Amino acid sequence: MLEHDYLIDIADKVNLSLGASAHTIHMNIDNMIQEGNEKCSKFESDNPEILLPSSMEIEKEMGNSPSIFGEQVVDSDNHHSQNQAKTTWS
Repeated sequence: MLEHDYLIDIADKVNLSLGASAHTIHMNIDNMIQEGNEKCSKFESDNPEILLPSSMEIEKEMGNSPSIFGEQVVDSDNHHSQNQAKTTWS
């Protein structure tokens, strides 16, 4: 989350008034942050299919698919070559 002071500095640099007093400015920033958070939450709930999973764990899956670089792929569990080609893309 962005700090209030940073947002005030950015607003000043682009001649954007966020209010006449420090209290009003901070309340306006709080409202903008709350509205942004609500929009993000609504987007997440409306579009779950396009969001990344909360856990990015990668499972090992070995099949008969060769390496994208055309190099030998060896399954470290059973030491069988998956692709005998030694060519590269270079």
